[in-house]
Amino acid sequence: MPNEGATHVEVGAPLTYRSNPPSSGPHYGGAAAPWGFSETEIPRGLWVHNLEHGGIVLLYKCPQDCRELKGQLQLLYSKLRPSRLGYVKLLVAPDNSIEGSIVALAWDRRDTLESFDEDRMRRFYDAFLEHGPEPNAP
Repeated sequence: MPNEGATHVEVGAPLTYRSNPPSSGPHYGGAAAPWGFSETEIPRGLWVHNLEHGGIVLLYKCPQDCRELKGQLQLLYSKLRPSRLGYVKLLVAPDNSIEGSIVALAWDRRDTLESFDEDRMRRFYDAFLEHGPEPNAP
């Protein structure tokens, strides 16, 4: 994906991106989203900061209750190897504006999936973990 920069802006400032979802670009400099699984949408300015820190973001879309998909994504999190900092640098969150069911993101990388594919998501995580501009940041 084209690099949209890594400008830090104040939390809450309006953000625009050329791609949906973004895999780089302006983001909130003072905050990143907590690593882990979320059932609520997270502002893009937060999780783009996670990408800058070399983490992976998995966005999922659930037009209706998708208990099975959420369970699969939570289980995937528990199977991933830790980063050099000793913990899994993965954020999983819903985003109803994405194309497809799941989008895997790393800094300047994106993979769109129509259904859960554990092997493909694990390969993405292993290939691009800690590849952001600030990979040693928490």
